[in-house]
Amino acid sequence: MTVFECGACSHRAFPKRLLCPRCGGAQFRAIAAEFGLLEEVTTSSAGDTIASVRTEAGPLVLAGLDRPLATGSRVRLTRRPGLFAAAAPCEGTA
Repeated sequence: MTVFECGACSHRAFPKRLLCPRCGGAQFRAIAAEFGLLEEVTTSSAGDTIASVRTEAGPLVLAGLDRPLATGSRVRLTRRPGLFAAAAPCEGTA
């Protein structure tokens, strides 16, 4: 999983923007965002589970979950086709 940091002011965002929302800069560098904490979890009537994950790099991302997890759970973020991200529990967490 990757988030993007403005080269001018270091503001981090996801997804990548054309211009930095803080300073208007146009140069970004990729920053790894492998882990995060679940802030909110929603399960649709179709059974799909989506979570708001605060990455350790800073930005909030939406991620699909294979199963519901408790808010506050630490997760590992990966890319999944059709989704911005997928989240799975880290070793030793429920």
